[in-house]
Amino acid sequence: MFGKSKKIENKIKTGDKFLRDNKLVEAEAAYREALLLDDQNAETLYSLGCVANKRNDFARVGVSDAKILAFILRPRITVSY
Repeated sequence: MFGKSKKIENKIKTGDKFLRDNKLVEAEAAYREALLLDDQNAETLYSLGCVANKRNDFARVGVSDAKILAFILRPRITVSY
């Protein structure tokens, strides 16, 4: 399992670099490779959502829109004192 998680981490890091450089096609490809290793990985789904957000095109991502939006738009728990 460790090898698989390391591969996912590396794919996400690669995608993140492409995303920072605004290379959206390459970023999406890297995140999709990570998604093939674990289709429930929250960070990967979130990252694909970031690509879609930059494009302003959630339909193009092609992963279950509901799955991506659930991670992006999920309510944040805040604590007030």
